[in-house]
Amino acid sequence: MIRKSLTSIVLLCCMFFFNPALAETKYFVKEYAYQASDEDSKNSSRTIALREVKRLLLEEIGTYLESMTVVKNFQLETDQITTLTAGIVKTEIVDEKWDGHTYWFKAKIVCDPADVIKSIDNLRKDLDKSKELESIRRISNELFRENERLRKELVSRQNLDERKKKSEEYNRNINQLNASEWLDKSYNYIVNKEFDKSIEAATASIALNPNKDIAYSVYMNRGIAYGQINQHDKAIEDFNKAMSINPNMSNAYAHRGIAFIGKGQYDGAIEDFNKAISINPNDDFSYFGRACTYLEMENFDKAIVDFKKAFSINPNFDDGFNNAVRIYVLPVIMYYQQGQYDKAIEVLSQAIVNNPKGLNYYSIRGGIYDKKGQYDQAIEDYSKAIVLYTNTYKDYQGRGGVYKNQKQYSKAIEDFNKAIAINPGAYESYLKRGLVYYQMGIEQVSELTAKVGRVNPNEVQSFDTAILDFNKAISINQSRYNAYVVRGMSYIFKGQHDKAMVDFEKAMSVIPKDDTKALAAIYGGRGILYMTQGNTEKAKSDFQRACSIGEKIACEALEQFSDKK
Repeated sequence: MIRKSLTSIVLLCCMFFFNPALAETKYFVKEYAYQASDEDSKNSSRTIALREVKRLLLEEIGTYLESMTVVKNFQLETDQITTLTAGIVKTEIVDEKWDGHTYWFKAKIVCDPADVIKSIDNLRKDLDKSKELESIRRISNELFRENERLRKELVSRQNLDERKKKSEEYNRNINQLNASEWLDKSYNYIVNKEFDKSIEAATASIALNPNKDIAYSVYMNRGIAYGQINQHDKAIEDFNKAMSINPNMSNAYAHRGIAFIGKGQYDGAIEDFNKAISINPNDDFSYFGRACTYLEMENFDKAIVDFKKAFSINPNFDDGFNNAVRIYVLPVIMYYQQGQYDKAIEVLSQAIVNNPKGLNYYSIRGGIYDKKGQYDQAIEDYSKAIVLYTNTYKDYQGRGGVYKNQKQYSKAIEDFNKAIAINPGAYESYLKRGLVYYQMGIEQVSELTAKVGRVNPNEVQSFDTAILDFNKAISINQSRYNAYVVRGMSYIFKGQHDKAMVDFEKAMSVIPKDDTKALAAIYGGRGILYMTQGNTEKAKSDFQRACSIGEKIACEALEQFSDKK
């Protein structure tokens, strides 16, 4: 369905702040030589020399950018331009030499000024990220000034105990500078989508026991990198650590919300986006994330409201991206909500003509074809999406669901296996794979009943496999009713009625009060359980409740009761 594909939009949004420079290229090159003091090692000399050559490069780029009219319109101070630029560009080492006394560096920064300016514009509007980068730069400057002070004091200290004490302070200061350097690297690796390297750099920074300001940013960077490779549990763990250091930054809540989406924990995601918005009411990223979460929950009205709110806060949030959502995605949501699937497909087809790789259009269209029962077209679109897009576990989920509908169970299981391999923490993959095994079990029961007239539940292994998948789904998210209901149904087929009742009661306890669809499914399942137990009155009561709120199978069951009379 449409909601399963649109989640990728928020992942694109998450990555927007980290787009690498691509087009017109300019080269900035600087050299720096650091004369080591008696207390310096090769490592400390390298740390200081690298820090200084990067400073010279950033100052030169800042001066260049400051002269451009579009940057002048941002009304930023020189230091602000330099700070934001440091979070965007990557320093490359051309050459370095150490002769035991002097550490010499030659380094360069290669960038497209237009891309840097665009990123600066977005970063300056992201208040949390701007504050974070300013804090990192401030801490780095303070550490360097402290380094200079300690070096001077070491020269003047003659007492051995005092020199030893100052030497230890100096080494701790160098460690903090190194931690800051690893932090810069982790951020730049995210810019260049080298997420494994970003995680390694952040981990190296953490190992140096950085101060709390550096630590907050390091955990944020590592959490974002983990999220991008679908290790959502580790991402959540890092965002939790960032929050424990500074609970008043909306970014940590917003990015944890993204991780919860990846795990299918939509209530947790909404809660986090709400918290982020309460901290920063102008956080367009959180409104956008919450909109995508509402899509997952099929709450289309709220999704549209949040999309529009995000765009009203920041109408220039990447013109191409913004316009794509306005022109294509919002109309598709509207048509889908109204059941006008052909019109939605028409809009998406035009979007694909204009930009085949934009915003997972193939995935969205594949979901709508699936809804219409046009399975061949759906499979074709999902297959194209798998080739085109990077976060493809949802596309494997989607195609697996279509294969299930076609009763191509082996292909469906293969796709869900691939989805799980990409994102082991996704609730939906285990739920849907479990549903395949459940459906296979039902068909096996029908076949055995037709052959021998009576079935031993233990002969139908598919239900056991289905239960294992539902167990896994529940372990990932205990607040979703779906897995409890289908696990309860599996227990009915296994003859384990007590366990089935526990699952229906648990499902009833976790559903929102206004979710009539969920309520109908639970009453219908429990009605089947009562009927299996021979409790006709309770079965009829549950079927009547389910039928009254739209459960067709329950209505058919009631008709069977009437026929028996």
